[in-house]
Amino acid sequence: MASKKGPHCTGCSLENTGQGFVQIQPRKEYSTTRLLVQGDLPAVDDVDSGQPLSSKSAWWLKRNVLGNAGLSEGEFLYDNTIRCRPHSKKGSPYPKKKDRESAEAHCGSYSIWSVVPNNIPLLCIADEAAQAQLGLGSVATWHGHIEQKDGRIVGITYPPSSVMKEPNLLPLVIKEVQNVLEAAQNPAVLTRPTVVKGIAPYLPGQEAVVDLEWAYDRVTKQSSDSSHVHSDQITL
Repeated sequence: MASKKGPHCTGCSLENTGQGFVQIQPRKEYSTTRLLVQGDLPAVDDVDSGQPLSSKSAWWLKRNVLGNAGLSEGEFLYDNTIRCRPHSKKGSPYPKKKDRESAEAHCGSYSIWSVVPNNIPLLCIADEAAQAQLGLGSVATWHGHIEQKDGRIVGITYPPSSVMKEPNLLPLVIKEVQNVLEAAQNPAVLTRPTVVKGIAPYLPGQEAVVDLEWAYDRVTKQSSDSSHVHSDQITL
């Protein structure tokens, strides 16, 4: 088992209980890197080897998900939100509450994402990664979501463990990985049209969405998003 070490581990809630220490190293250059992938915590096999992506689910991710999305192993980088594995007798070993905040803050100091060019997108494949990167919750709720954060395209999809349990998810996850890659090539696809409530504007050369369920009551002078209002209450 690789020993936990590093200057940023001092004072961490997992300093004396976390098993192993798994950290990726920066590359000299990133001209061949097409995707960054972030999970939650090292697997047992990762801890034993001291290297990320050493487990069965990692093999599934590399071959069946990223490979089928058009990525070779040298074209992506993988890291976790935390870099050692907490001991747990039952349930998820991921730390909770204050322990989680402490671990993510200390482990964040080892992240190399800040030195990777912003044109390379980031894919979150765990609830914890989605929370840490975008402040969002379950990947089951947010899978397929893509947004731009600090100049980098960030997307969310299911982890390989979920796909292994539900193989029908595989085509969906592959497509969501491809969507993130395509969004990085053309960030303009994420631009939302202007939404205008109440009137149909004249916007030469621009796209707009008009909310026809928005209503304005001339008597009470109040607006409403209810769809059951009468047509004479809607100002167009």
